[in-house]
Amino acid sequence: MNATDGINRVLSNATELASRGEFSKALGVLEPLAVSEPNDPRVLGVLAGVYFRQDRFEEAARYFRRATERSPRSELASLGLFHALWKLGEQLSAEQELTRFLSIRESEEYRMLLEEMGWRFEGAMLIKPA
Repeated sequence: MNATDGINRVLSNATELASRGEFSKALGVLEPLAVSEPNDPRVLGVLAGVYFRQDRFEEAARYFRRATERSPRSELASLGLFHALWKLGEQLSAEQELTRFLSIRESEEYRMLLEEMGWRFEGAMLIKPA
């Protein structure tokens, strides 16, 4: 088994634990992995997702941000960061993340979010109703 297989196994285990609501156990395997694999966007994203599910939005935002820095085109990491920042009341930072992502890639999820909010994204600009 190579290192990637080992990481995937730990991520799968942590995801299963989190899906059962065993967040402490999930964090128990993810946090050490994030120390040993600090640049792996998959590890950072799964860890951020567990924090998010616990309403620990500061930690979630920190790890989603690191995941987007390492994998700027990751739609899941970007959406996670957007939602964590929004929950923290950091709407401007959330809007900046949305704009950053949509400037480099299209996203059906963001398109639906923009539609729900009554916003548009045109020519690398976020347009909100007056």
